[in-house]
Amino acid sequence: MGFADKIHQFSVDVPEQLSGTSKKIAIDFFSGVIRDTPVDTGRLRGNWQCTRGEPASGELDVTDKSGQETINKMVQTVDSAKGDFVAYLTNNLAYAAVAEFGLWKDKDGKPANGPKTTHGYSIQAPSGMVGLNVSRINIYIKQAIAKMKRP
Repeated sequence: MGFADKIHQFSVDVPEQLSGTSKKIAIDFFSGVIRDTPVDTGRLRGNWQCTRGEPASGELDVTDKSGQETINKMVQTVDSAKGDFVAYLTNNLAYAAVAEFGLWKDKDGKPANGPKTTHGYSIQAPSGMVGLNVSRINIYIKQAIAKMKRP
């Protein structure tokens, strides 16, 4: 293979690798959010919606206690993207933000303490879902880069 052929192949391979790396980062990040979502009935976990182009605007009438169906749909959405892409992970249930930021209240309006909460935070997800995975983003990036093919 001549020099010009190598340059051409490089120009083909690099964008494909970058796209694959971006997809892996998105999938790892979004999967982490879904898995870290607290579960009672599975409705909150099942309402994570992955879209491209614009964020989802509605709620889903679905439950997914394990999160696997939700993750599978998300992976399908991300993997089907071509070239540069923007993907959104949205949860439009009213209590999604409550779970993220520890805003559960008791009947008197004070931070809830009960079988599922401590000081307003979910016992299952005291650090939230999204923020926790934002703090892990460097790990996801390093893992994705490590999986890139080297010339």
